[in-house]
Amino acid sequence: MTGAVWESLLTAVEHEMDVLVFSGAFLVEQYNLVPLIQKKAERGVRFRLLVGDETTPAVIQRAKDEGTPGGLEGRVQLMRRYLSDVWNLEGVEVRTHGTILYNSIYRFDDNLLVNGHAHGALAGQSPVMHYRRTDGGSIWQHYMRSFEQVWSVGIPETGTKRG
Repeated sequence: MTGAVWESLLTAVEHEMDVLVFSGAFLVEQYNLVPLIQKKAERGVRFRLLVGDETTPAVIQRAKDEGTPGGLEGRVQLMRRYLSDVWNLEGVEVRTHGTILYNSIYRFDDNLLVNGHAHGALAGQSPVMHYRRTDGGSIWQHYMRSFEQVWSVGIPETGTKRG
């Protein structure tokens, strides 16, 4: 997936954005996600962001499988720190999870990016598929059900800001 596609989807979101990742720090580091959330939340855009809990077995095992023990956990901590600047904004919810992450999911209104994870490969080395919501579309519903299942067990970030 090209950077132009990510940039376009991020800047075009008008209603809701959902993210399911372990880290996803690239969204902040390459696409200025935090200022984008701040600006768009003021306009009523809803954000639901699910990031990993770096202390859970699933995150720790994924880091080992990728050959980066400690690396993924650090990236998750970094992303949680970034998001601490927005998790108390109206319309922004951040939750952590410790589920086995088969896919990272990024929803931008009616566009959905799904990053399938291959064992032993970094997320950025695996393909990203782009789907659009259509009436009766089963693929969209399939992945959004997955998102909702993880969302339902996610732990809300409510603590004090880190750092």
